[in-house]
Amino acid sequence: MAAAAASASSVASSSLIPKKSFFVPLHASFPVPKFLNVSGRRPSSSSLRESGWGSVLVAPSGRKAVVCSSSSSSSSSLPLPAALLFDCDGVLVDTEKDGHRISFNETFAERELGVSWDVQLYGELLKIGGGKERMTSYFNKTGWPVKAPKTEEERKEFIASLHKRKTELFMALIEKKLLPLRPGVERLIDEALAKGVKVAVCSTSNEKAVAAIVSFLLGSDRADKITIFAGDVVPRKKPDPAIYLLAAETLGVDPSSCVVVEDSAIGLSAAKAAGMTCIITKSGYTAEENFVTADAVFDCIGDPPEVRFDLTFCANLLQKQYDPPNAALVAIIPKCYHVEIISVLSSLFFFGNGEQVAPSVGNHFRGRAIGAAGFPIGTVPMDATTSGSSSSIPFHTIVDPSLSLMPPLQQTFQRVQRHCFGDSTPGEFPLAASPSIVLHVLTACNLDPQDLANLEASSVTCTFFRKPANFTPDFQLSITELAALDMCQKRAIFKPMTSEERDFLKQRCGGSWKLVLRYILAGEACCRRENSQAIAGPGHSIAVTSSGSVYSFGSNSSGQLGHGTLEEEWRPRLIRSLQGIRIIQAAAGAGRTMLISDAGRVYAFGKDSFGEAEYAVQGSKVVTTPQMVESLRDIYVVQAAIGNFFTAVLSREGRVYTFCWGNDSKLGHHTEPNDLEPRLLLGPLENVPVVQIAAGYCYLLALACQPSGMSVYSVGCGLGGKLGHGSRTDEKYPRLIEQFQALNLQPTVVAAGAWHAAVVGRDGRVCTWGWGRYGCLGHGNEDCESVPKVVESLDNIKAIHVATGDYTTFVVSDTGDVYSFGCGESSSLGHSTAIDGQGNRHANVLSPRLVTSLKDINERVVQISLTNSIYWNAHTFALTDSGKLYAFGAGDKGQLGVELVAQQTERGTPECVEIDLS
Repeated sequence: MAAAAASASSVASSSLIPKKSFFVPLHASFPVPKFLNVSGRRPSSSSLRESGWGSVLVAPSGRKAVVCSSSSSSSSSLPLPAALLFDCDGVLVDTEKDGHRISFNETFAERELGVSWDVQLYGELLKIGGGKERMTSYFNKTGWPVKAPKTEEERKEFIASLHKRKTELFMALIEKKLLPLRPGVERLIDEALAKGVKVAVCSTSNEKAVAAIVSFLLGSDRADKITIFAGDVVPRKKPDPAIYLLAAETLGVDPSSCVVVEDSAIGLSAAKAAGMTCIITKSGYTAEENFVTADAVFDCIGDPPEVRFDLTFCANLLQKQYDPPNAALVAIIPKCYHVEIISVLSSLFFFGNGEQVAPSVGNHFRGRAIGAAGFPIGTVPMDATTSGSSSSIPFHTIVDPSLSLMPPLQQTFQRVQRHCFGDSTPGEFPLAASPSIVLHVLTACNLDPQDLANLEASSVTCTFFRKPANFTPDFQLSITELAALDMCQKRAIFKPMTSEERDFLKQRCGGSWKLVLRYILAGEACCRRENSQAIAGPGHSIAVTSSGSVYSFGSNSSGQLGHGTLEEEWRPRLIRSLQGIRIIQAAAGAGRTMLISDAGRVYAFGKDSFGEAEYAVQGSKVVTTPQMVESLRDIYVVQAAIGNFFTAVLSREGRVYTFCWGNDSKLGHHTEPNDLEPRLLLGPLENVPVVQIAAGYCYLLALACQPSGMSVYSVGCGLGGKLGHGSRTDEKYPRLIEQFQALNLQPTVVAAGAWHAAVVGRDGRVCTWGWGRYGCLGHGNEDCESVPKVVESLDNIKAIHVATGDYTTFVVSDTGDVYSFGCGESSSLGHSTAIDGQGNRHANVLSPRLVTSLKDINERVVQISLTNSIYWNAHTFALTDSGKLYAFGAGDKGQLGVELVAQQTERGTPECVEIDLS
């Protein structure tokens, strides 16, 4: 530990500056490369030659560090490391997600343990070193399987047997060479062996598995020269340093002369505790971990022409060669709103004679001092997550040395002549020499895709935002396209996609990463994907927390609560069989429930069917615990919608599949009413990405995202005009609702009630159409509307959400106020006071009315859900931004999640449900 502390202390010194590649604390001064690569991408080789530097990695949220990396120049005078010590999983091979995790799950399935580790859960479990320790900790926390032994000693044997079988399955993957070596591993090992540097692999994994990786993937010749330390060779696993100290002792080398290559925080801790120099090569699971104590951080070791580091670099790092500082650091980038950041970027250009006028930039930063780059001096918080929470991400740039002795404001107003970066002769974007700064701003501030498109299209910005940025993974991508791609990579549905799947989605969305980003964001916004949500189903309710846990309550006649029984529950109860599975979306129908996991799996329970037969009873068999829908195993699903006669699911790529009620006269494909196979919805939507689906009693709406904008398609039964085409005829194939173009309205959310539908536009207008019974369309009457019509009485609000039920409609404004109209039966509209002059709280409401009972709770409502079934009394949920859930309406089956007194069957005013969805 002392050696590690000394190492950290020496690096922290502001008077000693590493020559090439290094970790540097925020307070240090050092020579900064001209080409700053904030995103961690490797610049083109020509850029590296010009600058003499590699890429700069900005630490993720909350990490007070900047990591600079480079392939170093050769230095024959430096002594080489005595030994190179490699971790195995994640360093030699990225084995965890598609190797060890799959093998664990196959083992669990063979033993019929009812356990499955999804991608996110396994990422959390990796914080525990060792496979046996991992399983033991998981079972201790979640409960041991029924088939597991009861005594502690027997459980150790049970875990050991599981781990043995898992290793066998994993080794089969390695022997088939289904998992490739990571870039640069073979090259660096060959270089070390050729120069007499000892090489070892130090891993907490099973020794046989590690030996198989070394032998099969590196070859027997190399394997004979590599020492392996793995498994239970030491009593304590990483982050304990025991395995690295054992390696140094066995190899006969001083720990301080060793360089370790790791990929995880626990491995880093082990290496530093052993007093060794440690280089991090991030892997899929560890990209966001804290590597603040690392000596260098890279995305991989790298092969030509993308070499990240070599043996000479390791020697430089080990000897800690320093140069005196030659520049000052200036922390930049404020927290900016979208409009401000675009104005700032535009203001940073030179026009006409190439002079810069900085006061316009200063106005955006409320008088703070401006640095040479045109940004305020000082580190400030910046939004870096989709949730909007801020985190302090330090970033550094260089003040022009010629200005370093001038006061900041004098530097700002100095007039500068520069060459044009674009095709004409006006001035240049001053950050053109360091486009990574711009990329960081665009990415970290989460700009809207339209803002990125505006920057690229603007004549003000010369050609800077349109020219190839010369970054990997595609040197031809513009800086705005790279920013869009970076933001896509933060999204849960995008992260696990292969490069082929990503390219397919890109082409499907219109050939641009900005369009892919718009598609993903649109789906997140309208479906509350990755956020807490509540579903008011027909007689039963489902609540999903922001962490993906699921609670259910209410009617349970078909096992639709998922607890393994048929007993009703009035109190929210956790579905424990889903532990370890993160649910991101839920749907509820009559006697059935469907849940979508973050891995795209669909779990169903309740009636064993996907729809009711039109003239007969169907679904007599029941399933009382969540079961994965096998027919959807090969489709990555992001949303489900349950109608009365059919079920629809939406894939990650925006394709719509339906079950049941799909004969040729209904949904455009042949299938039996009880068909359990998903059928792709044919017609115009085959080549159009869909971001949201909504199922009514006998029809389906689809919100599509096209390059030209958002649009709505409808298909199914047209009675009452609910398909929105100006007629009451059925539609066999999805048909575009053209009225939105006439209204100049861009739909952002769709809702399908039993017999009527609604849409919220980007400008906050609300349209309704279909059967107008009880005033559910909000137009002041009970007339039907066969095309979408704007609800004029809502013109004074900006709507962000709409929900529809059986002749009822709710609208949520951007201020959190809630309006409702339609059928007042079961008190589901929330107007508990006398509203018809007779004291009748069940009165119908023909025009939107503020739900004052929800306003009185002093919480901002973000989602409304209400029962969408003609056979059940309705109830309503209101979810607030603080995660509180309020319920009102019918509660005779316990579906409100609150206890009713005496002979009560409903609640007229919102009551808080005892469950925290945040």
